[in-house]
Amino acid sequence: MSIFYITFGLFCVNMIGSAGDNEHNSIHLEEAEDKDVVLVWNSGGWGRKTIEDDPDWVDIFSGIESELRDMGYSTVTVSYIRSENNLRGLLREIAGSLLYFPTRAEKLADEVNLLTESNSDCKVILLATSNGAVFVNEVMKHLEDNPRVYSIQTSRLFWYRDSTAQRSLLIDGNGETRDVLSSGNIWSIIRENALRIPTTEKPPGGSVMIGDRYLKALGHEYMWEQPSVRSEIISFLHTHFESQ
Repeated sequence: MSIFYITFGLFCVNMIGSAGDNEHNSIHLEEAEDKDVVLVWNSGGWGRKTIEDDPDWVDIFSGIESELRDMGYSTVTVSYIRSENNLRGLLREIAGSLLYFPTRAEKLADEVNLLTESNSDCKVILLATSNGAVFVNEVMKHLEDNPRVYSIQTSRLFWYRDSTAQRSLLIDGNGETRDVLSSGNIWSIIRENALRIPTTEKPPGGSVMIGDRYLKALGHEYMWEQPSVRSEIISFLHTHFESQ
């Protein structure tokens, strides 16, 4: 089965070709000018959402920015779009997921290194959830020698078992309900959605999007108002940034 996945992934990469290499937005150096901390957002799913498209994470970013301001840092937020909204982008994201994003992870790492080299006072925090967290953890592996880069990851998918990169925080549960996607409880997703039609309205308690529709996914929900999520992030920030 593993051989099939690898073969399929390579097939997708070869079929799509290198034309999609520039489909994401680069981190623009001018956005980070005179800023102490750059927050780089990577969404879950196919990697197409900006931070404004995810209301739960808007609040998390606001909380992080508030904590950093209290410690004397100025911040800027950048949404990193991994995939364009078409079939090529979809296939390329699937192939990347199966192969742990080898090319794109290195490319983002190069951009982050350039950013910190261009601004010697700048620090970077990569933030991501779900499939985006898999991507960011792979990016962080390329940044082991850059002590000014950190990551906060939530709900890495259950099939990804690589160790958490250094200077990274991994949150695989919101402290209220076990996350079915990070724990691999696929049966729960099937059971919860067996008698309901996917809707465009986000269900409470956790969800995952298929196209423009939501499926229930209990526990797959991370919000600043959840005490466990908030306390873990605040502790991480104070551990690494309080010396400002």
